Amino acid sequence: MRADSDAEMSDERIERLVDEAKKLGISFIVLAGGEPLMRPNILDISKQTPEIMFLMFTNGLLLNDQVLERMASNKNIVPLLSWKATKLTQMADAAQESTTNWSNQIDKLKNKGIFWGTTLTMTRTNFGEVTNKAFIKQLVDSGCKLFMLVEYTPVTAGTEDWVLSTEQKAKVVPIRNGFRKKYPAMFIALPWDEDEIGGMPLSPTRIHPR
Repeated sequence: MRADSDAEMSDERIERLVDEAKKLGISFIVLAGGEPLMRPNILDISKQTPEIMFLMFTNGLLLNDQVLERMASNKNIVPLLSWKATKLTQMADAAQESTTNWSNQIDKLKNKGIFWGTTLTMTRTNFGEVTNKAFIKQLVDSGCKLFMLVEYTPVTAGTEDWVLSTEQKAKVVPIRNGFRKKYPAMFIALPWDEDEIGGMPLSPTRIHPR
């Protein structure tokens, strides 16, 4: 499908891609969007292929009781809550608001024993907040087991100054290593982990249902 196409993949096409990935021996598939849970059949497709781990990037808004119940019985799907901010310069406030909005979902994820994680996009202005030990500990205590610290890449004109400074980039690996030693969770820093091992740490296939 062309990157600029508005057409959605059919269920049959997604099922074929997953089957092809399985035959190739692929272990991880990343479900990105848009919002993957806008296609609830994704949960059925993932359940049919327990040999593959599905990492689902989600804003968490559709993690209702029915979805959580299905995830609890489908251990090979891992929801990754994406922390977004309307203004990245106000990441601390946005993080607090997101914590409030997601408190019920996070409690339910923890209570149902669902393995879940989060993605934190690091910018020049929010770097201190998203790497703050108290902030990370709050998420760990809430049951977060996988953290993806992602360097911001400019995708919109005028955001070039959001890129991490040279000094901030030099701090990422020591911070990541410190988190790994301190907290019972997995920490991945992109692109630093890629550089260290010569590729994506999870070597995933990416599927964009929309």
